[in-house]
Amino acid sequence: MSGRIAISCNTMIPGSGGPSSAHALRAAGLREGLVAEGFDVEIVSPAVSIRAQLDRWNTPRLSIPQYWRLLEDEKYFHRLNNDYDFVVFPNWSNALEYTKGEKVRLIYDFFSATMVEHAIISNSDELTKKKADKLKIIAQADIVIANGQVQADYATQFLSKEAERTVTGPIPAVRLSTQRLQKEISPPPHPSGRLRLFVGGFHQAWTTGIGVPELVRLAASYPVDIHAIGLGQHLHLRDLSRVQRLPGEGEGLVRHQVSSFENYRFLNGSCDAALDVFTPNAERRISYSTRAISALSCGCPVITMAFTEIGELVRQTGAGWVLEECSIDALRELLVRLAHNPDEISAAREKTADFWARYIDPKVQIAPLVKMLKSGEFNVR
Repeated sequence: MSGRIAISCNTMIPGSGGPSSAHALRAAGLREGLVAEGFDVEIVSPAVSIRAQLDRWNTPRLSIPQYWRLLEDEKYFHRLNNDYDFVVFPNWSNALEYTKGEKVRLIYDFFSATMVEHAIISNSDELTKKKADKLKIIAQADIVIANGQVQADYATQFLSKEAERTVTGPIPAVRLSTQRLQKEISPPPHPSGRLRLFVGGFHQAWTTGIGVPELVRLAASYPVDIHAIGLGQHLHLRDLSRVQRLPGEGEGLVRHQVSSFENYRFLNGSCDAALDVFTPNAERRISYSTRAISALSCGCPVITMAFTEIGELVRQTGAGWVLEECSIDALRELLVRLAHNPDEISAAREKTADFWARYIDPKVQIAPLVKMLKSGEFNVR
């Protein structure tokens, strides 16, 4: 079964010249995989949201790829229903007022565990409303996919307990995917024993653990250059939505301005390892980390947590290192070892290619969704 597909996205996408969110990377990866299978796919975004981000991030110029469609609010849902055969919503953040049209099929993507996130940051009344919003969209779904196997298991439970939808087949684990960085980047020469560590993305209320103060102390006491982009805390707390820049910059901690996804990847790929560590909680146990996948797709091995799905895949492939506990002492011990064993870093860097081919390649990850689309046998009713 072929058809024209819209992937709804509420932020600037890779290739636009602006910063890209996890939501945008998800949309771009789904599109690339579907296009490779012969589908006609556009990423569709509300223009008001994109204009707000241009202003927020002071982006001087926006590039609009041919496959990216910006629509004004009054046209957004109408065009989704009338111009496409399938509409994909990665979560429900810009679908609150959406009602599916007669001709369109809805693909709901459990991209992140949003209700688990909101249980951490919302009061009971807010949580009740958000659940109702999510259930309204899910009630219209014809196909459900999920970002990773743990998310797929969570989605199966959520559908049966909360949404009262019958799953007629396994929910496919369509993992987050993206292109591999085309040009290999090697860390630039630096003094012997001094590592380049990458830290990307804002801290959320649920990504607790090693924060800015600990990184400042680490950089000051150990021969490591920490390159951070977007470092700070994104205050998803009640009515606060601004970004707070946290104090603390010293020798060894280099802050970089929030910039395009392409610049983010170049900086990421030029480091010896990327840091994606955090203390365990309900959200982190379900999450399939965008930061780790972004790093691995750049050829940069990751340091992450053993209790996560990505941590287990990293352990299996050797494309980085896993920590059993989130502590600055455990991280320092690992960094000391790596500083004295550069061959270990090189080996992990080489193994990121295998990780990408097995777990990040859009053409591979899209396969279970394509099977349903072409067979017409959808998995929820």
